[in-house]
Amino acid sequence: YTTLFRSRNNPNVIRLELFGIQNGNASSLGSTAEMNEVLRSFPKPINGSIEELYYEEFLVKIIGHGAGYPNVSKPSDLEQATKYEFLSRTTLKSFYVARVIEQETIQKLQTLVEKFVVRNNLFIEHYGGAINKLQPEDTAFVHRGEILCNMALLAVNTNGNETEIKEGDDLLKEFFEETKGIFHHTESYQNYPDETSPDHLQRYYGVNLKRLVAVKNKIDPDSVFCHPQSIPTEIN
Repeated sequence: YTTLFRSRNNPNVIRLELFGIQNGNASSLGSTAEMNEVLRSFPKPINGSIEELYYEEFLVKIIGHGAGYPNVSKPSDLEQATKYEFLSRTTLKSFYVARVIEQETIQKLQTLVEKFVVRNNLFIEHYGGAINKLQPEDTAFVHRGEILCNMALLAVNTNGNETEIKEGDDLLKEFFEETKGIFHHTESYQNYPDETSPDHLQRYYGVNLKRLVAVKNKIDPDSVFCHPQSIPTEIN
């Protein structure tokens, strides 16, 4: 996936990180040479490099650097960074874009990035490949398509400053609302739960929601298995 960071020390600098995963002979992006070819389509950077990392090193880079987790600087630190501690420092909103993004839209997105990626990070995750061997209605996971990417803006705070937390959250909400006018998005990734979304079930499950409610009533009518955003036994 692709990550955009805006430098806090120099607001005019935006750092782009493009990640590909190799597993044996399989790769989501290809060889280092192929990654270099992809990078040629981006604006020429002030400086740039390609690193090949073990998965644990990749996690350190994501959690310790990208997400601002202060106590992770080497692989042995990962056991201290539980997902619960990490998520408690992070709020986010995500949406799916199911079309090729034309130049005019890229310019609009760039304007939003310059405005909102101050205390926040923007992740762009590209879908494709085997995920599209199934249709959206085949499983509970509805987010499939020949051209699809998931954009997620994260507000990360590691120092507990309430003013900064509120500022980041406010920017997050405003960014999300403004992107509706650009992308007209209707879906969000349920693995990035948004507790402030008024229509989270529809955004998470789309056309599969009614069938999932029916399954819930059949298998778990008393809601033994539940959390604040779990499938309900009825919907309004």
